[in-house]
Amino acid sequence: MTSETRPPAEQVQLTLDLVYAFDQPAHHLDIELRVRPLLAAGAGLPPISLASEPEARFEPPEVDRNGVIVDRLTLAGPVSRLRLNASFDHPVDPDAALPAPAPTAGDLALEGLADVTGSTPWPQILARLRDSWRYSDDPRAQPQTLREIAQRRTGSCEAIARLSAEVIRARCIPVRFVGGYRLAGPHSDTRLVRRHAWIAIWEGAQWRMLDPLAPSGTGHPLIPTAFASRLPEIAAVQGSFKGACAPKLTVSAHVKRYTAD
Repeated sequence: MTSETRPPAEQVQLTLDLVYAFDQPAHHLDIELRVRPLLAAGAGLPPISLASEPEARFEPPEVDRNGVIVDRLTLAGPVSRLRLNASFDHPVDPDAALPAPAPTAGDLALEGLADVTGSTPWPQILARLRDSWRYSDDPRAQPQTLREIAQRRTGSCEAIARLSAEVIRARCIPVRFVGGYRLAGPHSDTRLVRRHAWIAIWEGAQWRMLDPLAPSGTGHPLIPTAFASRLPEIAAVQGSFKGACAPKLTVSAHVKRYTAD
């Protein structure tokens, strides 16, 4: 297909709302956001619109060793409710490349589930796992240990990503966790966009994304925003504060798809 006949590129405008509700007034908030698309090699920082209520001070963005853009805000408080809003435009590119930092020891770290070893090729194990998986994002139904995940074969995208990483790492292949957004197909009747977690496999010179919940070649478009050896490090929001004991975080995402001119 020539450049003259190539169809116009599809874009999305993605808006993320995050609301912290505190049981007691919180003070000295220091919050990190990992919500921007990952930084491609040689590219500038992708633009983003950030706002908070009450108004807080956003620090200049930083890029960590994995190519993840971190936006930080600080707020003295006290606050009982903090709302954060992030919005950006991004191309829908199923072939988008991840940053390519070399693997570290953490990318091979195992939790010690002996059942994942053996001679069966890992793609076969993951295919059987996907076919028998019962998806649930209900926090009350999430298994806590890796053994519970393997036995029950139920849980969220984070749970199946965690088990898949263990299976592949047990074969001495580096794996990282990826966090971001999954877009529904253009004619889907499911939620148009949701926060999602998947994995990336080291192939000798680059990281290749793999969604354990999607059969090969049939996955929804993915927009990665976080990339790390440990699952907790891909959370959209991390940080610290004083005063509150039981904060509740609610995250919602909205998307508008359009064709770039």
